[in-house]
Amino acid sequence: MNSDDDNAVWSRVTRSVTPLKGRSPVTVPPRDETRPAAATGNRQPTDNPPRKTVARPLAPGVIDGLDRRQADRFRRGQLAIENRLDLHGLTRREAHAELQAFLAHSQGQSHRVVLLITGKGQKGPLEERTGVLRRLVPEWLNEPAMRRHIIALAPARPQHGGDGAYYLYLKKLR
Repeated sequence: MNSDDDNAVWSRVTRSVTPLKGRSPVTVPPRDETRPAAATGNRQPTDNPPRKTVARPLAPGVIDGLDRRQADRFRRGQLAIENRLDLHGLTRREAHAELQAFLAHSQGQSHRVVLLITGKGQKGPLEERTGVLRRLVPEWLNEPAMRRHIIALAPARPQHGGDGAYYLYLKKLR
């Protein structure tokens, strides 16, 4: 087909379609026949620049990037845990550094599902848990240096630490 045939077909198609409310019909600009578009290597400027996909902040239970079956198995703790990190007894600074190194190492070893144990913390005066690491780890995981390794985060099942642990699903190393 040549350019005229393409335009004729497109014209017939657009006549049979009603644009969405608030949208104008799409028109095809005439093609410059002196140089084929593919040969120029130049892209036509558009009104909409390409959008960067920004990953949603990680939160326990929010799972993007996995199909439904895999996500359900991940949440239920049915996927094999390939590595684990226990942060019990570490200071904030030590835990942060260990977590960063653990994520990089696990991803480098092609591990996909890892277990992160923060501990539940000690009971305070009002019988509330005061786990500092338990509270800080989700924030740390959203830092760009750590977030780039992770697809999903889910609270661990009781047999893996319950409220004091998380499952992390790591991205494949490219």
